[in-house]
This record gives sequence, C-alpha cells and structure tokens, in this order.
Amino acid sequence: MDYPTIELKWEEILSSAITGLLRQTESMRQNISWGHGANFDIYKQWGMTVSGSICEQALAKKMDSYFTHSVNNFKGSDLHIDGKSIQVRSQLMTKKTNNLIIRQGYKESDYYFLVGDDTP
Repeated sequence: MDYPTIELKWEEILSSAITGLLRQTESMRQNISWGHGANFDIYKQWGMTVSGSICEQALAKKMDSYFTHSVNNFKGSDLHIDGKSIQVRSQLMTKKTNNLIIRQGYKESDYYFLVGDDTP
C-alpha cells in the first residue's frame, strides 16, 4: 500500500525534535510516567517522544495547518485542524505492522490519525 509522504525541511525536523526533547524533560521534571505504563528503555522513550513530535509537525504540514509545538498538554489535542481536535498516533515505518492504537477513555469527538515515521 502506498501512503502519502510529507517531506519536512531540516528546520521543521529540528524544531519538532526540540519540542520532543522539551516534552520528555517536562515529564521527567513533573515525575510523570511515560507511555501509558509501557515498558520501554529510556533511549526508546526519548526517541519515540521526538518521533511523535515530528509526526505531529508532518501531519500539520500535510493538512496546511499550524503546529503549535505544545508542551505540557498531556490530555489535550495534538493539533486543531479546521476547528476539529486531532490526536496523532505515530509509529516507525520499520515496524512489521503498523496499527492505530486508541486507548480507553479516548475522546469520541476527536479525530485520530496514524502517521508513520521514517525520518533518517
């Protein structure tokens, strides 16, 4: 299956990566557990947080919307597009299967997108 691709400029990757770093350090500062109880090592946590931020930026770009680079927005929307709340789920394209994961307590009014990451 062919998926649409979004090419980010280097400055978009950099700014999104910095947002991911800020999010991870804020979670550490506030002693907030990571990933809904998932048991990933610290390297994977940092990488997945940065990847998630880059994927939010990519979807915002694809949808001609603004990426706010929000931090400390733990239960809020990742993006707002045309007045709609958007939740972005990201996974590495190197995974054998990619699945959209929606957890218990999800917001029925939000729209959910799965974005694959193959950032070098």
